[in-house]
Amino acid sequence: MKIVSVHHQMIYAQIEVAATSASKGAQEMDSSEQDLLALEEGLESLVGDKVDRPSGTVAGHAAGLPFENKVHSLASELFPQRAYRHFEFLNAVFNSHPAVEPTHRKALLGPPSMQLLLARGEKAVRDWRPNAPFGEKQNDTAESIVQPRVGFTSGDHLLLIDVKTHSISKKGQPPNIISAGKLAEALALSLAEGKVIFDIAYAGISWEIDGGAHLVAKETSLVSLFRMNPTPYINWVAAQQIQFHVQQAEQDFEGSREEW
Repeated sequence: MKIVSVHHQMIYAQIEVAATSASKGAQEMDSSEQDLLALEEGLESLVGDKVDRPSGTVAGHAAGLPFENKVHSLASELFPQRAYRHFEFLNAVFNSHPAVEPTHRKALLGPPSMQLLLARGEKAVRDWRPNAPFGEKQNDTAESIVQPRVGFTSGDHLLLIDVKTHSISKKGQPPNIISAGKLAEALALSLAEGKVIFDIAYAGISWEIDGGAHLVAKETSLVSLFRMNPTPYINWVAAQQIQFHVQQAEQDFEGSREEW
């Protein structure tokens, strides 16, 4: 484990050096882009990793959860003290401001666009207590959240990471990615605020059953939502979900987040 951790830190250090030494006149790489590059390269190290096969049907959330944990562990190694599970991030932010009135708690997460993406329901946020913290919830926007620095300040640019897994032996419908309505609202709020201060990345892991007792990662990929074609497929009969296979998504959009 120490060898892997050192390797991952070397990946991030090399990318930081590359960004710093970019040729004069080139656009400076922001922290989230550096983090995306580090994560993409780090994901390659997961190829060949095995997880225990879940009991019952090997599909959906049960099959994906062990790999979600793998990706979060990787993010924690690449970005020490900056990577949180979604629910951990909420707990950390709320815990750091215990005197804030429950009705004002959502504002700690940043402008309205970020509140929409990060917060739980109004009642859940009001009822949160340090001795009754949030736990994992499957429909949170992200599996993991990466801050640009240690310590969160309202208005910081955040990298939201979601994990999508896929059985190589099955050629099914693309997975649900995010509600088109929720994303459109978040982007409309962002434009009204003057700037998009989030990135959303989807880590894809293709797996197969290995010997009956394990699932083994065979391929990995990383997709930045704002590098995709800005007219994604929307399944209107599936709760207006944007759907695509992470492994097949193109990354050729070169405009800004606001232009997307």
